[in-house]
Amino acid sequence: MFSLDFAPHSFDILWSEGAIYIMGFETGLKSWQTLLKTGGYLVVSELCWLQPNPPTEVKEFWQTNYPDMKTINDNLQLIEMSGYRQIGHFVLHESSWWDNYYTPLKERVEYLRQKYNNDPQANQVLDNEFQEIEIYQKYSNWYGYVFYIMQVK
Repeated sequence: MFSLDFAPHSFDILWSEGAIYIMGFETGLKSWQTLLKTGGYLVVSELCWLQPNPPTEVKEFWQTNYPDMKTINDNLQLIEMSGYRQIGHFVLHESSWWDNYYTPLKERVEYLRQKYNNDPQANQVLDNEFQEIEIYQKYSNWYGYVFYIMQVK
């Protein structure tokens, strides 16, 4: 993702679901802009705070796991400052998390716990995954994935 080998201005649209965080939201916006044609579109989803002043437990969890998480308004400002025109944005519905991510993840974690029950390192990773599921169950109204649709100016 850090060194995509494409000619500048090659694409009409780039679409990234749940992956721009690898580079960082702002870095991704700037890096991928050079790959888009003038008037091209960038559509990304990004984990965001949905409300200010989250409870300590959820804030500390995400400070450890994704410290660059910002609010929707912070990301909208970054979009503008990065040379895009905002087309729109929306919060991914909570059922998408449960139906498509957390329910299958929980089943997989339970399976892997049995498979690696004597591996402390594997269980530490699985504990973190399970903790994320529990955090979302308690605090889903505080954060979520937001889709941003933007166009190169």
